Amino acid sequence: METGETVLVTGATGRTGRAVIAALAERGARVRAMTRSRAGEDGLHAAGAHEIALADLGDRSSLEDALSGIARLYHIGPRFNDCEVAFGANIIAAARNAGLRHFVLHSVFHSQCRTMIHHRQKLELEEMLIESGLPYTILQPAMYMQNIALEWARIEAEGIYERPYRTDLSMAMIDLADLADAAATVLTSASYIGGTYELVGREPLSHAGMAKILSGLLGKPIRAARYAPAEWRRRNTGRFPDDYLRIYEAMCRHYDRFGLPGGNPAVALMILGREPASFEDFARRFVAERKAS
Repeated sequence: METGETVLVTGATGRTGRAVIAALAERGARVRAMTRSRAGEDGLHAAGAHEIALADLGDRSSLEDALSGIARLYHIGPRFNDCEVAFGANIIAAARNAGLRHFVLHSVFHSQCRTMIHHRQKLELEEMLIESGLPYTILQPAMYMQNIALEWARIEAEGIYERPYRTDLSMAMIDLADLADAAATVLTSASYIGGTYELVGREPLSHAGMAKILSGLLGKPIRAARYAPAEWRRRNTGRFPDDYLRIYEAMCRHYDRFGLPGGNPAVALMILGREPASFEDFARRFVAERKAS
């Protein structure tokens, strides 16, 4: 990465965006964070962003302004959103017009599994990016280990780790900190241009296996429990938009049949220059942070 270059991060206010910004800032990279409003501006500066670009993925002209003077981009699309492909097409077109030197797409592990709607969307964007003529890298992270935070209150209070799919099937996972570190490495080097990389931690693990590790760390029994994907949608109707509900439920139905198996930690090892975290590594850190807070 040349001195003075600025990296644009879209989806900057989400947990992935903030983590990537922080990892880039640690490397001394200059970061422009893209967001639709100034509501999260202070948090973005705290994460390490030097500049804020107010832009909307649905507004091509605002994207052209956000990309002005940018050489590299990390694109994170909206989660479980019917507009993801259209928004991705907009940012790819704007990047072509800007003569971007490196477009890094935050995709998804096993984008080929098309019964999951958001995987189909990501696969379409991968194809679009490959055919765009832009210098590109595609990162395909597995499920975040940090997802246990969603159920943490009940894990601590009741000893139950409940998910809307089977708990005995293998799930590939990645520590978000490792994903951010890998993304920053890719963005600050030309060595990974033209590649597509699956990112997983040291071993896949079922939710029952995760519960067993948490039992040891917390010193009390933690039990993994399943409820039906349709029940997740019923519980969350009114909490999320309709497209979010439909796409997330489709993901849960897939996990309920197949889990999320596979992946090879050698890819993350190559990019990180070290072993990626195991779930136990992550969980030990996570539990220690909760106890200290």
